[in-house]
Amino acid sequence: MIIGSSPSQGESGESGSSATDVIKLFNDTQKNMMYLNKQRLNAIEEVQKTRRDNEDLIARIAQLEAEYQASVGECEVLNKRLQALGVG
Repeated sequence: MIIGSSPSQGESGESGSSATDVIKLFNDTQKNMMYLNKQRLNAIEEVQKTRRDNEDLIARIAQLEAEYQASVGECEVLNKRLQALGVG
């Protein structure tokens, strides 16, 4: 990674006007762009994975809520049967 590097100064103290400095600057910029693009792609992958995990958790919560509601319904039926038998 080259981010933050600056062109070298010539012997006269003037900064980066030679062709070599321009080529180095171009190459450094290109490397930085490649590095940043790789980081961007990694971040996108991480966001996609997080979204998939989130969707899986939401589906699991919905499943558990449905199971809970079914259990509550069964308990209500059993309580009514017990009351009908005079046990509750």
